[in-house]
Amino acid sequence: RRIMATNRQTLSICFAMGTMTCFGVTNWILGYVAEESDDHTEASISGAILVWNGLGLMGILATAFLYFTGRGFKGVPSKKHAAWAAVAGVSLSLGMFTLKLGLGTEPESKGPIVAITACNSIVVSLVSFVYLKERLSALQVVGMVVAVGGVITMASDNSGSGWTAFLWGVATTLCFSFTNSILKIVGHHGLGSIVGAIFLWLAGGGMG
Repeated sequence: RRIMATNRQTLSICFAMGTMTCFGVTNWILGYVAEESDDHTEASISGAILVWNGLGLMGILATAFLYFTGRGFKGVPSKKHAAWAAVAGVSLSLGMFTLKLGLGTEPESKGPIVAITACNSIVVSLVSFVYLKERLSALQVVGMVVAVGGVITMASDNSGSGWTAFLWGVATTLCFSFTNSILKIVGHHGLGSIVGAIFLWLAGGGMG
């Protein structure tokens, strides 16, 4: 059992690193496109819309795969859970929009904006602690304190651009926190991770 638990933990870390890499590459590409454009804001808005369309395409392809393989949406406990997953997808899309808009309007503050959004994991952990009664280890609490300290340090910049970047980051963090908290809760109630991701993609496509 101990070996299996260790393997699961290692796999979870690998998935987390993969997710971080994908988000990093996505934001770097969109940030690069915005910087190369004559109008940073317009380029960021267009980039967000294209990302939404890409999510929708992924959702359609995944839905078709489930349909033709005969699996269907078997990991959906009820229509209510599917609806909440779709709402989470809309929230995720809005978070992408505020993130890209922030990167476009404050291109010199890419680092602080993206760093602040990473704090959404703190909100999700607190929601899980309160609502799902999950325990927080001492190491997790220390990590939260360090992350909050980093955000405060970034917010201490008294320049106008620093505070604007901070507010864009906060807006994005709230959207991502809502998305991940909803997915955590509906997953706790039986919604499959793959099916939940497909609903996210479809909702994102609808935004596009």
